[in-house]
Parts: sequence; structure tokens; C-alpha cells
Amino acid sequence: MQIARAKAAEMYTQALAEFPYECCGMIIGPEGEDMQAEDLVRPCRNVQQDLHRRYPDRFPRDATVGYTMAKEDMEAIMTEAQERGWSVKVCYHSHPNTGAYFSQEDRRNAEGWDLWFPGVRFVVISTYPEGVRDIQGYRWDDATQAFISVPVEIV
Repeated sequence: MQIARAKAAEMYTQALAEFPYECCGMIIGPEGEDMQAEDLVRPCRNVQQDLHRRYPDRFPRDATVGYTMAKEDMEAIMTEAQERGWSVKVCYHSHPNTGAYFSQEDRRNAEGWDLWFPGVRFVVISTYPEGVRDIQGYRWDDATQAFISVPVEIV
């Protein structure tokens, strides 16, 4: 998967601004797996900290190790994509102080996205106090019925 340097910079800026909490968002654009110049990075608010504070039994993870996209943000992004005749191409989030792996929680949260957004990719950004260390991509593979790693190339 190729991501334009400017789009990656937008995600990195958000991830570092929200550190030590996880950031989250989507990239929308014209249909197709390839990233295009007109694709748009759309950050979402991570409401995990508030949910954890209000409902700790139901949301045991705080925002340093989890994310929940704000419903209003998700709806606005999906509406924008639909109005443009576009699709959600990437769902991204950061992992503060750890690697850019696709955790079991990430896998659970990602299940079903491909039904709504065929070909959607998932991107995880590894952040530390000194900056971004890594970015990795993942996608659903019908053949193996599992999420698989997809190389990310910043171009």
C-alpha cells in the first residue's frame, strides 16, 4: 500500500499531537486500492478516555491503549465519502509507546469493515515521545479468513 508523504504527515502530526493517547481516523477517496492525490485524511476524536472514565467495567482500556471513534465524526466522514461518490479506504490509529502491530483488540474492532468498505486497509502508527517509529498496514484476506500484513510505502 502506498501513502503519499503529505497524507502520512497529516496522520503523524495527529498521532503526535494526541500522544500519549491513541489517535484515530480514516482516509477517504475515489474507489480503488491505490492511494490517490485527492484522497483526504479525516481525523476522528478518540472518545475512549471518556468511555473508560464513565463505564470502566464495559471499557476497561483507557485511551493510552485503546480507541473508539466518535460516532458523530464517523458519520460525518462516511456521509462526506458517500456524497463525493467515494469510499473509506483506510482506517488508522496509533499505538503510543509500542509497536505498529495489529492487536487482537484491533482485529475484533476491524471485523466487518470490509463488508461496508470493500478493500479497506487498516494502518497502525507506532509513536513515542521522540516521534513516529513505524507504520504498518493490514487488510482482510478472504482466502485465509484472517487479517494479513500489507507493506506500507511512503511516496
